[in-house]
Amino acid sequence: MQIIRPNRPSRVARSSVRLKTSRPAIAVLCGMVLAGALGPLRADPPRWSSDRSHRVVVKVDPVSTGSRPADEMVAAVEIDFTRHTGGRHVDPSSLQVVGYDAHTGEPVAYAANPWASTTGDHPFRFYDAAIPWDFSEGEGYAQTNNGTGQPARILAGGGRYLGVVGEGRQGRIAWNHVQRGAQPSYYAIYFNSQSPDAEQKLAPAGFVGDGSNLCGPESPTFFPLYHSRVDTADMNGDGLFD
Repeated sequence: MQIIRPNRPSRVARSSVRLKTSRPAIAVLCGMVLAGALGPLRADPPRWSSDRSHRVVVKVDPVSTGSRPADEMVAAVEIDFTRHTGGRHVDPSSLQVVGYDAHTGEPVAYAANPWASTTGDHPFRFYDAAIPWDFSEGEGYAQTNNGTGQPARILAGGGRYLGVVGEGRQGRIAWNHVQRGAQPSYYAIYFNSQSPDAEQKLAPAGFVGDGSNLCGPESPTFFPLYHSRVDTADMNGDGLFD
C-alpha cells in the first residue's frame, strides 16, 4: 500500500494515489513525490458495479482548492497488468474508471462522459508504456528529386494524437478526478485481461484536461488537430485556466 502526496500548482495537478486490490488483478503504483503507509480504505470493498473481470481500487488525497467547494483535476496511476494476471495483458477497450462513495460503496454519478457505459464512469486516457512519450513524428511533402521526406521531429505525447496501439502490458491511466471539499476521493479501475497475442484495441479517448485532444465516440466528419489552434482562458472566473 502506498500513498503519494500531491503537488498542485495548477488545475492540471499530479494526484496522490493509494492502491488497494480485489479479485485477481493487482496493480503496481509508481511514486511521484513522497510515499508512506496507510490504513484500510473501508471495512468492505465497494460494490462491483461493472461487468469487467478485474479491478484496482485507488484513493486520491485532497489538495487545496482555495474557496471552491469542489474542483476537477487530473489524477494518474501507473499499473503493471502482467505481473499479477498470469502474464496476460489488459484489453484497453475494456478499461473503466468509476468513482465511488467510500461510505456506501456505491458509484457516484458523473454526467460529463460521452464514453460512459456505467454509472460513475469518468473520462480517462490510457498511455501504454510501450509507446514512447517522446514520439517520433513526421509531417511534410516528400522531395521530388529523391523521394525522401522531411526529418522526423519529437512530439511529446504524440502517440495519443495518432491512435497508436501499444502492447497492453503496463501503462499510465490518467482520468478526470473530482474533489469535493477537503475529502479524499475513491475510484475503482475495471478492466478485462486477454492473451498476449490477442488483437490490441484502443481505449476510450476521454477528454481529461492533461493536454490530450478532444475526441468523441462517433463523428460524421474528419477534423485533424493540426488544423486547429488551441487557446486557454479562465472561463468561469475562478483564477484557473480552463
